[in-house]
Amino acid sequence: MRHRDWVAALGLAALSAAPLQAAAAPLDAASAKAFIAGLYTHYSQPFSATWAYVSPADASVFDPPLVKAMDADSALHPDAPGTSWGDVDVLCMCQEYDKVAASVVVKSVARGHAKAVATVSVTDGHTSFKSVLNYNLVQVGDAWRVYDVGETGYSFRGAVTSELAKSKPKK
Repeated sequence: MRHRDWVAALGLAALSAAPLQAAAAPLDAASAKAFIAGLYTHYSQPFSATWAYVSPADASVFDPPLVKAMDADSALHPDAPGTSWGDVDVLCMCQEYDKVAASVVVKSVARGHAKAVATVSVTDGHTSFKSVLNYNLVQVGDAWRVYDVGETGYSFRGAVTSELAKSKPKK
């Protein structure tokens, strides 16, 4: 048996021996609001060229298939990681800022999905603007994750997956 096959067989054996776990309890509107509000805590210090700012782009923020698509897109562009999603921080719809604040309203929660709206105020120097972001959350285990986010007419998930599809070599 090759090493790869042995490791796969061992993994299947471990899965079959694992006790069945109860499904996570459904999350509520308060937890959805807290999750989204928590996304904005990393904006507590101003953006600067000396601070290596990277918006949260991992499995603690986005749902696993979206993280996988973001990672795959970055892997296809090693010279410019985040090609389809790295130019603008999708959580504030900004690139640089002095101050970011958000107010969150949860519109609905049902069967492990939540819809919410965040009004995000961004100040950069003497310029201020607001973005209204529509959040689509999905429950992953016992936590919320961003399934999609965007302004009206723009889907972050759609942009990432579309760019990934365009970047893949044709067979």
